[in-house]
Amino acid sequence: MEGLVSVNQESGSSVQMLLEKARNGDRLAFEQIVGHFEQSVMRTAAFLTQNWDDAQDVAQEVYVKIIQKAPAVRRWDNLQGWVYRVTVNVARDWRRKQRFWVPLKELTGWVAPSRQLESREVRGRLARALGTLSFKERAAFILRELQELPGAEVARILDCQPATVRGYLFSARQKLQRHFKDFREEK
Repeated sequence: MEGLVSVNQESGSSVQMLLEKARNGDRLAFEQIVGHFEQSVMRTAAFLTQNWDDAQDVAQEVYVKIIQKAPAVRRWDNLQGWVYRVTVNVARDWRRKQRFWVPLKELTGWVAPSRQLESREVRGRLARALGTLSFKERAAFILRELQELPGAEVARILDCQPATVRGYLFSARQKLQRHFKDFREEK
């Protein structure tokens, strides 16, 4: 989009002004904010909801919440962490509203945020394996391993202690390893 300034280049007060403009109906400001967070919000929402259509709905709600709740943000230097927290909370609420989950077959060609997940088979296995984790385990794993956030940041996003995050990660890794045991032996 021509003329858009990256939110990364904005100072805290500039981001606040951008959010205020978006709240007042400035479409360009809203597009700047959405454009900046779109990839991380969609990737995280897709992993957590396990359905591309639901992830899109969650993402839309996240963008609206970003605009509405921005006045409550206390630390502008950690805006990305706050957005991850909003995404996790919206996805958790979305999941609670759902009676069942649709498999991740729509995501198997898309969910590769890191270089280790290059083959379609590995992505498909990961998508199925993530479906076996509890919501908290899946959220901790996605934020720490796939989004590569520090453990302390994951703890802030999930509103728990770092030791709890380590427990979720340990449990998630144990469960995921079972899904890849035969795959490791083949290689």
